Amino acid sequence: MPVPLAEQLADFRKLQSQEANADLCLARLRAIGELRNDLAVDALMELVPQLQGAQQMAAVHAIYLASSTYAFQQLQGLASASHADAVRRQACRDLLLCGGLQLAFLRDQRLVSEENRMIRGEILRGLLERQVPHLRAKVLEAAKSKNSIYAAAGIYGIGVLQLESGRKLVEVAAQNNDLPLRRDALLALGALGGASSFSLLLKAYADEDNLMLRNPITAALQRADDLDEIAVMIARGLNFQPPELVRTCIDVIALAAPRFPELCNPVLQNALDHEDVRVREIALEGLVHAGSNAVIETLSKRLSSTDSDQIRDALWGLSQLNTLPTSVEARIVGFTLHADASVRMQAAAALRRFPHSDLAYQAVFSLLADEAWPVRSMAAESLQAFPRLESVARLVQLASEEQGRVREDAFHTLRLLTGKNFDARTENENKQSVVKNTYHGLDVPRDNLVFVLDISASMASRFDDDHTFLQYFVAALHDTINQLPVDTLFNVVLFSNDVQIWRDDLALASPDNIVAAQNFLAAATPGGGTNLHAALMASLGFAEVQTVFLLSDGEPTVGPVTAPAALLRALERRNRNRRVRFHTIAVGPSGANFLAELAAENCGQAVDRTADSR
Repeated sequence: MPVPLAEQLADFRKLQSQEANADLCLARLRAIGELRNDLAVDALMELVPQLQGAQQMAAVHAIYLASSTYAFQQLQGLASASHADAVRRQACRDLLLCGGLQLAFLRDQRLVSEENRMIRGEILRGLLERQVPHLRAKVLEAAKSKNSIYAAAGIYGIGVLQLESGRKLVEVAAQNNDLPLRRDALLALGALGGASSFSLLLKAYADEDNLMLRNPITAALQRADDLDEIAVMIARGLNFQPPELVRTCIDVIALAAPRFPELCNPVLQNALDHEDVRVREIALEGLVHAGSNAVIETLSKRLSSTDSDQIRDALWGLSQLNTLPTSVEARIVGFTLHADASVRMQAAAALRRFPHSDLAYQAVFSLLADEAWPVRSMAAESLQAFPRLESVARLVQLASEEQGRVREDAFHTLRLLTGKNFDARTENENKQSVVKNTYHGLDVPRDNLVFVLDISASMASRFDDDHTFLQYFVAALHDTINQLPVDTLFNVVLFSNDVQIWRDDLALASPDNIVAAQNFLAAATPGGGTNLHAALMASLGFAEVQTVFLLSDGEPTVGPVTAPAALLRALERRNRNRRVRFHTIAVGPSGANFLAELAAENCGQAVDRTADSR
């Protein structure tokens, strides 16, 4: 039962006089807002001019938490009339978390009348991030400002809206001495695209004055997509001296090779002799993805290497090609006995290219007893290529003995080989459910899970009348974790600009650990951008993880890799020897297609919850 307002206010006043209780003061202000009545809003409005610093900002935010028309009207008043810049700024930030009428108010009134250019820039940037329409004129006006903060928001907007009429403004800003403004301009060049943009980006990367900006320039270069842009990367990018730039260009060319093989494949073939080993590896990978049979000889030669990494990557490359010469079959079979588990796993994948061979079949079948779960998983999946009913009994046994990913793969292969639903049969025979739990309609396996949750600023937007996006989805994850069997290993990763990890390793779902994880979730607060690359890499940082559930409301916006295609390739590289399954839950329209592709490429399923929000 909620604590009455009078008692909440009295407790706040008492805590306010005790400096050691600063965090408790902020929590009490939030609690007042969460009473969600007009009297609480009035009390907070009285407190705002009396407070300072963090407490004053918390009181303004608590008004937003009241989530009523009256509360939003008061926020509008603070955003318009307050003499304190900090109060106006916080009120505008909170109104950006709302929808509809509040965003229109910010666009049509505050963006026009706000005198502080820094606050005006934040408003404009926030409106652009929330895809509010009719901002073209304001973006171009801001981009011409002499105030670098406001101008940066305008330059950012030119990139977001891809305003060709603002290209000259962006090109000029890319030479500005102000570092944040120049950064936004370089990123905008990548968004605008075109051969001229990528020529400027390459030149900017090679400029020593931009050493601090090489990461965002790389992120911009990764957006090269059409034929003219790729041609620039080939003609100019490979001639620059910084080795990191050559790697970036080869990476972009490799990504484009499946779509433009005639342009890219000769360049990648030449790069196989490059002095930089990483350039050679990327080039070979690009040729594999392009389906070039010309790399079979190169890959076959690498099978003679004494380096396990080279052998593993060569086997992976062979597994991606449609046909292989029979001359390599026996060599691949030999690697099913290799000491390195990742080599054995890739050998099992490559042997699928010999579906009529008894030698290949027996080698894959034997790996069902391998000591490493990724190898058993790959063997179970690879048996789909060999339509032999003699596999059925062993796969049934494997499914009855295993949990998690291996069990799922065994059941899937059984269904394909027999046309029967062995999941239901095993459930009836064992009197226990194969799946004990669900998360947004997705089955939650029993073993080795990581739940990854977006807590970027946009997750503070309203999901419905009673919850923000973060509150709603934290509650859903709270319930899922609460139902995990005690022998399940799990972890939780939160991400915005950076990542927050609950535990250093996977933990048993004991009652104490479940409560600790739920408390970790309850303390999450939204803010910052969407560093999806860091979140994905963190989820793969746990040695025993088998399944990841990723929930996000948008495409990546910050981090070393933000271009969707480049991010998918980075994940594929990291996960190809791990076999971690990624399920995705989208809660925003901008990232739904991307997250669905991410799941499909990593043996997972995708759910789109966007339409469920108001």
